[in-house]
Order: sequence, then C-alpha cells, then structure tokens
Amino acid sequence: MSKSISGWLYSLVSLFVPMLPLLAQEPADDLSQRAATILQERCYRCHGGSATNAGLNVLSAESRFGPRGSVEKPHSFVVPGKADESILWQAIESEYMPLDDSPEAKAMTAEERETIKQWIAAGARFPLREVTTVLTDESVYRAVLKFLDGQAFENRTYFRFFSFANLNNNPNVSAQDLRYHRAALSKVLNSLIFKKRTTIELMVLPETADALFAIDLRELDWDENQNWQFILDHYPYGVQFEFSDNRVLRDLYNEVRQKNGSEQPVIRGDWFVVYGSQHPLYTHLLELPEHLSGFEHRLGVNVEENFQRAKVDRAGFARSGVSRQNRLIERHEGDNGYVWLSYDFKPRQARGDLARFPLGPKFAENPFNKNAFEHAGGELIFRLPNGLQGYMLVLGDGRRLDEPAPLDIVFDPSGVTGSTAIFNGISCMNCHARGMVTGFRDDIRNSHSVGGPAQQFVEKIYPEFERMQKLVEADRDSYIAAESKVTSKYLQQEDGGEPVGQVALRYFTNLDVLSAALELGLPDAKALQAVISTNRDLSGIGLGRFTQEPPSTIQRVVWESSDGLSYWQEIALLVHPGAMPVAPKGLNALGQPSK
Repeated sequence: MSKSISGWLYSLVSLFVPMLPLLAQEPADDLSQRAATILQERCYRCHGGSATNAGLNVLSAESRFGPRGSVEKPHSFVVPGKADESILWQAIESEYMPLDDSPEAKAMTAEERETIKQWIAAGARFPLREVTTVLTDESVYRAVLKFLDGQAFENRTYFRFFSFANLNNNPNVSAQDLRYHRAALSKVLNSLIFKKRTTIELMVLPETADALFAIDLRELDWDENQNWQFILDHYPYGVQFEFSDNRVLRDLYNEVRQKNGSEQPVIRGDWFVVYGSQHPLYTHLLELPEHLSGFEHRLGVNVEENFQRAKVDRAGFARSGVSRQNRLIERHEGDNGYVWLSYDFKPRQARGDLARFPLGPKFAENPFNKNAFEHAGGELIFRLPNGLQGYMLVLGDGRRLDEPAPLDIVFDPSGVTGSTAIFNGISCMNCHARGMVTGFRDDIRNSHSVGGPAQQFVEKIYPEFERMQKLVEADRDSYIAAESKVTSKYLQQEDGGEPVGQVALRYFTNLDVLSAALELGLPDAKALQAVISTNRDLSGIGLGRFTQEPPSTIQRVVWESSDGLSYWQEIALLVHPGAMPVAPKGLNALGQPSK
C-alpha cells in the first residue's frame, strides 16, 4: 500500500502501545481470542481506557464498527469481512503502525499482522461473554414484584425500574459494555438533578445479574409533575401485559401494577440513557428555559453585567475540535460554581473575526459595540449543585436551540449519535468526558487589532495563559470528582472512555437478528426466525429480512419509527398475543419531536 494515507490514518499515529489486562476469561474461538489479545497488547493504552485517540476504543464493538464521517462518505475503523476497507488494517498494512520509535515496532510480528487481517476477513468477532442469568419478561416482573413486597405499602408507588435484560441476554455484548451501560444510567439520572446537591444511587434488584435497577421518583423530584408519564409519552417500547396470553406473565404484571400503579413501571435502560440525555426529555427533566436570559437568575449570573464589570475570563482561538471557525469561551462564577459560555460563528462572517472584534456581543450597554463580534450561537455549560454538568445550546439571540446545531457552525467528529450533528446534552456529555477541556491557548490577548481603551479592556478580560489554565483545571477536577462518585462503582480501571457516548455508539448500530429477537423478548435468533416463518403478518411488515441468507439488519431509527405505534410495538403485539401497547407520543423516525 502507498505511503499516501488519509487523515484518519494520521490520527491513529499512536495506535500501538503497551498492554492492559486481557479478556481471556471469556470463551471464544482461537482466532477471535488471539485478535483480542493483540489489540489489547498493542493498542489499548491509547485506544481504550481513559485515552481513546481518534475516537477509537479497540475493545468496544460500537467504536470499531460504528459509522464515521458523513452520510455520503461513511467509513469505519473495522468493516467485518472486508479488511481492505478497514481503517485499522490500512494503518497496520501501510506500516504506519506501529511507530518506528515505539517498543511495539519490534514486538509486533508479521504473524500478528496477519492474524488481524484474518480476523477482520472472518467477520471481526470478539470473544463471546457467557450468559449466566437469562432475564425473561417473567423474571423481570418477578424481581420487581419481590422488590415491591419488600417496601412499605405507602412507598410502593414511587419506584420505577430500568432494565438491561436485552443486553444481558446477548453474548455479543461484552462485560465491559454492560459496565458502561450501568455507569451511563447513573450518570444521566444524576445529571438531571438541579434542585438538590445530592446524588442518587441505583438500587440493583437481586438475582438479575446487575441488569435491573430501581429508582425512587422522590429523589429526582419526579413525583411532583408527572415526569414519568412524560417519559412514557416518548417511549417507543411501551407494552403492557394485562391481557397477555402468557398466564404467568399476565399474573405477575397485574400484581405489580396493582401495587405500583404504573402501567409501564419498567423501561429499557439503554433507551433512557440515549434519549434522557437529549431533547425533549433532557430539556423537560432538567427544566431548561426557553431563553438564556431566563436562566441567568437561576444560575446566579448576569452575563452582560459581568462583561461591563470585567468579571469574566475569556479565551479565543482560531480553531477548535468542533468548529472550523474561530471560537470564544468565557467563564462566569455562579451560585453553584462555574458557568461557561461559548460563542460560535458562521463561516465567512466579517464580524465573526475575533482578532478584529474581540469585545462582543453587541448589547445596549456595551461601551465597545464598534469592537463587538456578532455570533451565531453557543453552548452553555453549568455546574449542577451535585458537581456534575448541565448543558444548553443557544442561538445568537439567546433562544434555546432544541434542534441539532447547524453543521456549518459546529460539528461532532465522534459521531456519537450516528451523525456529526451536535445534539444538546448527549453530544456535550461525550465531548466533555472529563469536564472542561484543558490545554487550549488564547489567540486574542496578544494578537487583536484594537487600541486605546478597547485594548486595555481586552487585556482585562482575556487573562494570561497560566491564570486561565488554573481556572479550567480546577473546574475540570471538580467535575471529575463528581462524575467518579456516580460512575466508579460500575466501572473497572481499564474501562475509561465516556459511558454515555459508549452506550450511544452501541445503541445506534444496526440491529442484527439476534439483537432484534432479544429486544422483542425472544430467547434467540432462531426463535424470531421461526415466528416470522409462521406469521405472514410479520413478513408483510418487512421482517423477512431476518429470514434470508445471510440475515440482513435493521436501522435503529426504523425500529423506533412511529405512525401512532412504533414499528417495534407493531411487531411485539404480533409476537406476544394479548399484549397491549403503551402508545408513545412525540417521536418521529429520527427520534425528534413529531411535527
């Protein structure tokens, strides 16, 4: 292969570095185990754990296989069955990896390279996890019933439950992936607490393989304003078993409903992680206002007044990881601690040049309006009372932005939501995996083009590098401590990465026949294929794709698409006779509010 190589390969420049613990405890065929060992010994420290350079975690299937780039030109690090189309193999074959001056340059053998190529050609499967406890619908509701029976009568109606049964039952889902899901659920729930300084701890239900968790609505203040019902209104997997033909499940469900009161007391944890961290759920549950000005009092910040009094610390830079234009960030001190606000610009906008216009934005009392920039939008990052972070995207006029941010202004190179668009909440959590990003340098203090009083004011609000780094590092450390408090018990030292982003990457991967079967509450792929073969209605709504050879896959957005009922619900009612839908409201095929 030519030494000419894409920017993606350059971004893998430190791929092969020393090892971390192996996954040898998981049974697997020899090829997949050998490939897993090589990737761990050669790649993991820089592409796994706390360092996922180029957005690659070699131990995560979602990271290896997930689509990158644009819709028009998607690519993946690993394309199963196609080594030559896999960026990972291109980097190895081209001899860009391992680096000439690294210890792995000598350690990486020709045999190891060939093993990786053979592994990709054979389908790039990792060692399978042994499923020791299978969670059926019956066992889930049995565990919920047992939990409720252990609670005081007056408290039973306040509990709700999150299940990872579909993931637990899938041997292709690694133990690490399950840990990410538990940590992500804890992180998202605690990131939705604004009124209290406390954090909540998930209650794991016994004998459920740590795949079924309970929360008390009162700890989240969700008992006061029908927040659970709002969640259900957007839930595409809602189904109740009051009249199910399965007598055991019907009796369990009805007893749980009698004691708990909710027709849908259990929802999928992976769905909530992904959608509870973006609009409309994130906006509603965190009670984000419609305008930045309506948030300032709540945060204890007056942006314009702080600017006038030079009580703001700014840094501007020509490029950032999420924008092709220059970008400005500024820090305020609020009632709960730090409040950061970014200013982002449209391309080719004259008054978007921070070197010439460093003292924006324009407002009536701004004494430097002739030196003020005009921005298109920005991001608000604020410290929650419990130390985690909240986020709000805003337009240039301060209005809350609920739609994805325009791609010509900002973008998400990680593609965590299946696209490069930035969605408030989930994209921000993934980007700020370790809180505020450090190490940036201001380009404005010493390179602006203003003079006189404007120059003096620039020097007041654009501090020296050392002061700015001290501020941002303190804010970063504060967040890391808070996040560790709610996630560390679910993770191991080698996991690293940002759990919400890891969950989203898996969630938006196309469903194969096994994943679809398990999400429908069936035991395996053969069970789903058998039901399809004997039920013409299932074939008639497009599930014949799972019975062809080889079976095809289905996109998540199609699985959840809704025309009254979601596609999943239509299928579930045919698979489970007597089941009834808990109809979702407000989502279209893209997971956005229906018009």
